[in-house]
Amino acid sequence: MATRNAIARLRREAGLSQYRLAVMVGVTEKTVWNWERRGIADARYGAAKRLARALGVPMEDLEEEE
Repeated sequence: MATRNAIARLRREAGLSQYRLAVMVGVTEKTVWNWERRGIADARYGAAKRLARALGVPMEDLEEEE
């Protein structure tokens, strides 16, 4: 899943605060904070899908490159 820095970068590029992104995705601000630091490997599929939609990127952009 997404690397921690990628989520923060995509959020900033979209001009969103952690709070605004959390509201759009339907999670808490702390969840967004955790995703940005730990990645979304443990996120539920629906939340990850809403995150991608809110950031305006395809799900593939949230997948970690090896």
